[in-house]
Amino acid sequence: MLKKIEFDEAMQEKDKKIQKKKKEIILLGFPEKERKLIKKILGKKFEIKDVLEDEKDEKIILSNRGNVVIGRANFISRAQKMIDKNREKKFILFNIMIRYYDTLVSHLGMDTQDKIEQYVLRKLLYIFNKTGKYLIGKISERKFMVLKEISDLKDGKERAREEGERIARTIIENMTSDRINISGRYIIPSVNIGVSIYKYDGEKIPELAKNSELALQESIDEGANIFEVFSEEMRSLSSRKTFLIDEILDGMNLGKIYPVFQPIFSLEDMRIKGYELLIRWKDKQISPEDIIRVSEELGLIREINDFLSRKISEISWKLPKYFFSFNINVRSILEDKIFNSILENMQKYMINPTRICFEISEKSDYKEISKAKERLSEIRRMGFLIALDDFGSPQTLISHIKDIPADIIKIDKEILKAIDGKDDILRMIVEGIVYISHKTGKNVVIEGIEMESELKLARELKCDMAQGFALCPPMTEEEVLGE
Repeated sequence: MLKKIEFDEAMQEKDKKIQKKKKEIILLGFPEKERKLIKKILGKKFEIKDVLEDEKDEKIILSNRGNVVIGRANFISRAQKMIDKNREKKFILFNIMIRYYDTLVSHLGMDTQDKIEQYVLRKLLYIFNKTGKYLIGKISERKFMVLKEISDLKDGKERAREEGERIARTIIENMTSDRINISGRYIIPSVNIGVSIYKYDGEKIPELAKNSELALQESIDEGANIFEVFSEEMRSLSSRKTFLIDEILDGMNLGKIYPVFQPIFSLEDMRIKGYELLIRWKDKQISPEDIIRVSEELGLIREINDFLSRKISEISWKLPKYFFSFNINVRSILEDKIFNSILENMQKYMINPTRICFEISEKSDYKEISKAKERLSEIRRMGFLIALDDFGSPQTLISHIKDIPADIIKIDKEILKAIDGKDDILRMIVEGIVYISHKTGKNVVIEGIEMESELKLARELKCDMAQGFALCPPMTEEEVLGE
């Protein structure tokens, strides 16, 4: 009987040691400030260690619940070991980004960094602490990654995807469930999440991280508190973007970019009134929209706008009887350096401002358009023309006809095709747009004329001008000048 009691006591003592081991957290290479922060979050139940004493500790850091590492390199190294030891298991990688982080810090002070970090780590530990093996990585001030081992799912990728979506949804719900008190001011953080799944989206952590980043970027484009799971389509889009980047850099450096000019005809007498400048790339089929979009992302939009304004100034100087228009995004209008560079090019050639038209897309972000109203009014006071492009798209606001100081309304080409397909309600809407435009002193241009029936329709709608391949395709500078 005594032996049994001694045995029980020995087992209890062993259990205590095991429990104690399970609560150890190994923090390698952490600054003192970071260790204190994590210790504060975890509380007294966990013992914080900053050295590896032996091989047993190496196993603890890879399997212990509540494991947190700092830095991308540390996370990738530890996460890869976690996978290497359990290759038959399934893992999901979550790439989490705090939106508007820099704005929050700049407005609320440096204390915001610690508060947000503490909040995010606490939430992640709460979510994952009862769900088996996982690893949390603080990649940067605004980025966190979590590698989560999931139970064996017989249905393969589809079930793993569903599990990834479920967990991502849980993360967003928890992240946005509370407010953070920062010096008496309360904020609710918003996040985006990209998800990738081992082995379907990669067998190594760097590849999984890259694919989760593609998914993250996709979610950012969709808005706040959105997650996306990686798909092969995203990889294709990424390859397309890489191709465009290479082409645009070559185009800027090697002179492959060139302008073409699409004539704009008066519907009254079918004479050319002006030209719209478009961008083309030699030997490549790259849409102007793609060129502008990727140039913005590369930080080359100033160079693009400088090129456009220089070319339009040169040709308008040679052909003083026409007006020339070119597309410019609202952000470029608002940026003083870009705007001043455009004005300098036009002043250099002493161009009459009434012959230059800035085309602003109606598809632009509403807030950006609202911010640009004062600048657009300034441009108009200088004598330049302003056209509101892509009007009639799903984002159209009729109030823009009244609020934005435009001289020309350009009807979106897709609208014309829908009306030609006997959409009577849409026809009445466009007739209303034309009527309001004329009543407020604006001309109406209809784009994308590709058939005789569309030209007839444009006249019936009482539009003032039209452009499109059926009238005349874009012309090179030499063709316009008759050289």
